[in-house]
Amino acid sequence: MPPSLPPSPWFWSEKCVDGYKHDDETTSCTPCPAGTYGECDSASERCYCIGCDTNSEVQPWRGQTYCVLCNGDQNGIPVMCDDPEFINVAEGYFRPDGLHPGLSLDRSDVPCQSNILTVSCPTNDTYIDLKRKPVMAVPCPWGRASCKGGTGHGDTSCADGHEGLFCATCKENWYRSSDKCRKCPENLGHATTITILFIALGVVVLGLMALYLRTASASPDGSHELLGDCFPTVARALARLPPSTHRQVSAPRPRARPTALPCPRSNLLYKVCLPPPFPWFSLQISATFKIGLGLVQCLSTLRSFTKVRWPRTFVVLIEAMNVVLIEAFAVVPAECIVGTCPQFEPMGWPASHGE
Repeated sequence: MPPSLPPSPWFWSEKCVDGYKHDDETTSCTPCPAGTYGECDSASERCYCIGCDTNSEVQPWRGQTYCVLCNGDQNGIPVMCDDPEFINVAEGYFRPDGLHPGLSLDRSDVPCQSNILTVSCPTNDTYIDLKRKPVMAVPCPWGRASCKGGTGHGDTSCADGHEGLFCATCKENWYRSSDKCRKCPENLGHATTITILFIALGVVVLGLMALYLRTASASPDGSHELLGDCFPTVARALARLPPSTHRQVSAPRPRARPTALPCPRSNLLYKVCLPPPFPWFSLQISATFKIGLGLVQCLSTLRSFTKVRWPRTFVVLIEAMNVVLIEAFAVVPAECIVGTCPQFEPMGWPASHGE
């Protein structure tokens, strides 16, 4: 009898799909682990896994047929490429959860569906360019205060109290401040009382400002168009203030320096007294103050748009303004009283989200 032929290798009868390998221990096909990709030898018909290049490639998904070029610099911005098994996002940057590792976030032709909390993009290879480094993470508008980064993506990478795209949505029982989400006060009753007092004080201040704008109608004897004779003390105090911009100055703006007034005999330091301030100078101070106050109030509201990445210089300016501004609803924010405020939903995933 002719000698019998050796048995065929077991993997000849077990055909693996792309991205899988022949496992001798289980004598079956198993997916290639993260950090590797699968490839089959046409001659031996055996499939195996090949590791991605460290510091230049990543593949966080199992059962893949290629590695993706890692788009991170030497400082690990926006991602760190030291471990091919993970897309390790830098602190202050955001990457949506479940996104294809090769899909670049700066592409505007990808049919993604998104709302204030999630984004869903195709997971196939249609929009993948393996020759180009994809944008793997984008800067967070609130920076490190909201985005922790790391190997977890989406809500997992958000700081406490944050969720959604860019970690820019505050969770329930949290409210938006100028730089991050903060936890609502536990004693809302006490905080509400303080807020009501702040609002009442603001109404009084606005009333005094309105009266000040009518100082042109105040006479030296204390009569006032709005106050009448009810509050002569307040009327006289308003009359002593510099005139508002609504006051009509009949005299033209003086060009020459007025004559100095004689000094009191008790003044031993100066031989000539300073002249009285010009009326037009007081008007300029009053107008500049009101314009500046209105500008500060308008600019401070822009930080409420939490999904806009403002320039760093503008952020520093707003933070400096917040030092002197008093927000009544900072004591007990509206989100803590009436619940979560409505958010602006982004229309898709625009390319401007990158740097």
